Amino acid sequence: MELRELKSLSELKLCEGVQLLVWGEATPEVTAASLRAAVHAGALVVGAFGGAELLGFCFGFPSYVDGRVGMHSHLLAVVPQARGRGLGRALKWFQRDWCLARGIACVTWTFDPLQAKNARLNLEHLGAFARDYLPDFYGTLGGTLNGPLPTDRLLAEWPLDAPQVVALAAGEARPGVGRPPCAVLLKRADGDPHHADCAQEEQVWLELPTAVSPATDFERALRWRSAVREIMHPLFARGYRATRFVAGGYVLERPG
Repeated sequence: MELRELKSLSELKLCEGVQLLVWGEATPEVTAASLRAAVHAGALVVGAFGGAELLGFCFGFPSYVDGRVGMHSHLLAVVPQARGRGLGRALKWFQRDWCLARGIACVTWTFDPLQAKNARLNLEHLGAFARDYLPDFYGTLGGTLNGPLPTDRLLAEWPLDAPQVVALAAGEARPGVGRPPCAVLLKRADGDPHHADCAQEEQVWLELPTAVSPATDFERALRWRSAVREIMHPLFARGYRATRFVAGGYVLERPG
């Protein structure tokens, strides 16, 4: 596997095909022409190649939030046949090195709170956290992954020089944590969400289903979307953060 920056129009064209495979939409979300313009203006597109085949890519552009220059990582995609090989992590670590070399200390991106694999990658393997819940952020996207489901997203924040990120970048395992005893949302035996009674603890746990897809069971996916929104959104407003993903669910805690 080779990781390298993509700058030419011919290489950026390959990103269109990866997007179609991953998101199942009729057209790519970001065209090669738009990627080229972004790269020319200072964005990063990094690709992972197996020979001449593009197996995945990551696209991020400069951001300016709360008086600081950062990067917003808009797309991360790995083709189905190449998953399970650590490509997503490798692309993100390349992105981190690229940013640090340019004085950028924080990267953000959005992800679907119902996607457990993404949550585990972001919080456990990369050391990011989330404290903003964005209801229906992109509107209706369609495709096999989203369908007509509201596109609620968490905003991941990745402080590139934070101790847990530095340790993970060096190959150290993140210290294990147990599931907090206070659960705010649980999966019932029939697979539907159940709001649990829980006092206001410093740490709470929110369970996710193993897999829920709007393409195969839209009504259940919608019930989970609504339940997670009803719990996470007000907790974030009260200062909680999603800091870990363990035992199939989020650990939400108050800083300090």
